[in-house]
Amino acid sequence: MTTEADETEFSVSAIGLISPDISEWISDHRASNKDWFALIEKLNRLGQKIFLNTRHLEKREISNSEILAILLLIRTLSNAQGAILMAERGMVIEARTLTRCCLENTFFLAALAKGEEECVKDMLHIEIDSQKKTVNWLLNRPHTTHSIDIEAEKRFKAYLQSIEQEWGKLSPVHFEGAAKKGGVDDLYLHYRVLSGDSAHPSLNALSQYVELAPGSKKIAEIKWGPDFNPLAIPDTLGHICLALIGACVAFTELLKDLENNQAVAVLANEYKKLSNFD
Repeated sequence: MTTEADETEFSVSAIGLISPDISEWISDHRASNKDWFALIEKLNRLGQKIFLNTRHLEKREISNSEILAILLLIRTLSNAQGAILMAERGMVIEARTLTRCCLENTFFLAALAKGEEECVKDMLHIEIDSQKKTVNWLLNRPHTTHSIDIEAEKRFKAYLQSIEQEWGKLSPVHFEGAAKKGGVDDLYLHYRVLSGDSAHPSLNALSQYVELAPGSKKIAEIKWGPDFNPLAIPDTLGHICLALIGACVAFTELLKDLENNQAVAVLANEYKKLSNFD
């Protein structure tokens, strides 16, 4: 039933999850999942500390692997912090989508920790392959009012030729391959789960918005709002923790940061206990 308060100009009903009223739900969700939020905030603080410790690298020449690792860690922390903000609001689909991004970063960080040259080459091949596919897509568009002109077509074809001459056959290694190279194959399963139930508009992901009538396949309700799926919040927070742990472990191994590596291990044990792992 809709109350008068629900229909105010800035209510959740009126403007959705950007409503200032969401603060009440944040308090409820944090209270209901206080242990998970406590752990994730420890991991976030540790991740920030690990990143800030890299400032000393400016005093010497930084290797390609270190630069790439720092950028990947920054992206992971930013993605994770966004996921936390979403999760506390009950926006589990959005939180899980951002967590999937965290795992992508983690795969490459882990691969980077195993070998600089291979990982840098893989990421370069992914980038060049993406550009090549974009140019080919433009060249193969039907001729419409929005198609490219003759001069642009010449430049694009020359660019493709330059790629062939400089790079030869590209062999891009994407997320599954990076996870294998980094020795974090188990995390790839979590990535597939998040891909299936959140990141893409698949039937599985769309079904998250539906509540069926008991003992029936008929739709009882279309779910939305800050109480969208409260039971999924702890699971989502667990995925965020796992991605942060993986990223911080890989980063500290790469930079031989033993002190913080051990600190990550302590929090990883907390994660196992909270997840009821043996």
